[in-house]
This record gives sequence, structure tokens and C-alpha cells, in this order.
Amino acid sequence: MPKVIVHCDTCDAPIEKWPSLVKPHNFCNDACYRSYRKTLTGHRSPSWKGGPVTMQCEQCGKPFDVVQAAAKERRFCSVECKVASQRKPGQCLACGKPFRPTRPGRKFCSYACYQAFRLQHPKPCSPETRAKIAATKRGKPGMAGPSNPMFKNGWSAIETKRCPECGKSFRAPAHQRCCSRQCAYAKQGERLRRFYHETPDGQALIARYRKEMRLLGNPAWKHEEYAPGFTKSLKRRVLHRDGHKCRLCGTERITKGWLVIHHIDGSKNNHDLDNLITLCKSCHMRVHRNGLEVSIPPHTQD
Repeated sequence: MPKVIVHCDTCDAPIEKWPSLVKPHNFCNDACYRSYRKTLTGHRSPSWKGGPVTMQCEQCGKPFDVVQAAAKERRFCSVECKVASQRKPGQCLACGKPFRPTRPGRKFCSYACYQAFRLQHPKPCSPETRAKIAATKRGKPGMAGPSNPMFKNGWSAIETKRCPECGKSFRAPAHQRCCSRQCAYAKQGERLRRFYHETPDGQALIARYRKEMRLLGNPAWKHEEYAPGFTKSLKRRVLHRDGHKCRLCGTERITKGWLVIHHIDGSKNNHDLDNLITLCKSCHMRVHRNGLEVSIPPHTQD
């Protein structure tokens, strides 16, 4: 079947189309289609349903316009009026004083009023629950006395103590040992280091891990120890030569230990400056996993 010639609805340019692709509106390019879409405003829009409707806000009484599709759902002119309508002044059920609730459905001005109201109007409970409450009041096993986690001399009592990591004095429950998470993580890291390097069980776990890595064929696991000479002064010298930046991505130091010194040839016995380069942890991991080759430009060698 031969093609037919139609005209663009925007620029009236002739267009060749197959008969099955001819539509009520045809366009020669995207620019003509966008120009046509811009004209579909007001009553020419396919979603036109009579235009906007003027409504009155139920909170402030201000008139506002809204499309007919949302006229059944809109009740307020703004979010502020909607929130203000949900916080209408109420009356406390316990003391009878008027108050403005912080959230919808609140019936008491304070927690003290709520407790006083509950003492006068207790909630109904089952006979089993009443037996447990009676046993607790008689001093039998329950949540009274030392069995209560909030007992003043129990597990969660607030005490003044000294942090074993930084030596800072702080107040915390009896179960908290360090003043902050950073000190807790440092204390845990020191405990794990001692376990893996100073106890027979830790050494056995390290040997087992190395054996498993060797059996899995991990190419990044060299099973080599650094030869003497790989000191902190040598690392500082390499860092100063490379400007304290990663030589692959140019990232500067983010946290402590973010920049590491990498041996280019993979040998931990060759500590020459030409064989050492500064990398960040991300690039260092990619070099070992993907086998990337790195080198030092001649003008930066020390």
C-alpha cells in the first residue's frame, strides 16, 4: 500500500506516512508538537471541566480558586489553615481548663491530668491482669522493687562514672560504660585487637581465615608480612611527596586512615620510594580486586 501525504497541524508542512500511522493530529517534528501542546489551555484542554471554582476556606473564611476535579476534596486555602483546624481549642477532661492540643484527638492538657483521670476512671481489665497487679503490690515476683528495670538502685540507675577510654566524667545508667559511641567503638576495637593478636583463640581464628581465603583463591590475599623498614616516617614522606592526595582520584583525607600507602609491584619487601604510592581506601580496594596498574609520574618521584 503506498504512503499518503498529510500536513503538519502547526507549520502545514507535507508529511509522508503510511495509512495506518495517520492520526487526527500529525506533526513533522517534536518542536511542532510542543507548540501545539502549549495552545491546549482553557476550554481547548482535553481535561477542561468548566474552569476553576471559587470556594470558601472553612478555617479563615478566605475565598480561593480550585479546579473542579479537586473541588470535592479541598476544604482549606492552605496547609496552615488545615493544621490550625486540627488544633482547635479543647477542654481538658480532668481539670476542665481550655487548651490547644498539639495533635488531633488529645483530651488532656498534661500527663498529670491524664494520670489523675485514670485513677478516677480505671480501664477495665481481665481477672488474670488484676491477679498479677495484686501479686505485685504484695511484693511477689513481678515488676516491683529490684525486678523493675527502672528501680532506683537497679540496672538503669543514674550514676556518675569515668570513661575508661578518654577519662571524661559523665552521668549515665549503670549499664553504660563509655561516655559516647566513639569511645565505645574504640574500646571495642582495642578489645578485639587484643583478642586476635594476644590470645590463642584469636590466633586460631586468623589462621583459619587465611586458610579459607587461600582455598577460595582470593588474588588480593598475599599471606605476606611487611618487611622491616616500612615505618611511619617513610609513610609520611610518601604522603608529603604526593601532596596528601590519592594519585588516582585526587581525593584528600576524609577521616583518619583514609589514605594508605600501596606497593606498586605487590611485594611487601620492596620499600623503595619508586614502588610506593598514595591511594585512598576505595582506589586501594579497586586496585587489588581488579588488578589495576598504577605508576608514579617521573616529575613527582623523590
